Amino acid sequence: MSEPLTLGYLSSIYARGTDGFMRREVEQLRRLGHVVHTFSIRRAHPRELFDESARQEHTRTEFLLEAGLGRLGLAGLRIALSAPWKFLAAVRLVIRAVPPGIE
Repeated sequence: MSEPLTLGYLSSIYARGTDGFMRREVEQLRRLGHVVHTFSIRRAHPRELFDESARQEHTRTEFLLEAGLGRLGLAGLRIALSAPWKFLAAVRLVIRAVPPGIE
């Protein structure tokens, strides 16, 4: 195996019981030795965490709306200052990936 990767996995709502296929993907990547950080825009409702696997993954997930804009902005600034070329490449990628009409 090549050098392990550090990956981020982002979903609008993550770690629900119905997200089994995503959780299995994350689990397999971790088994292969990669570091996977999971992020969700929103927290799943407790009723949606109907198995132990979903509850465990939910505790490992960072919820972006709960982090607050200040914390997210500071994280972006830190990345921009520490790796400006990578940051600019990521911004260019986002600009190219946005469908027409979304501004």
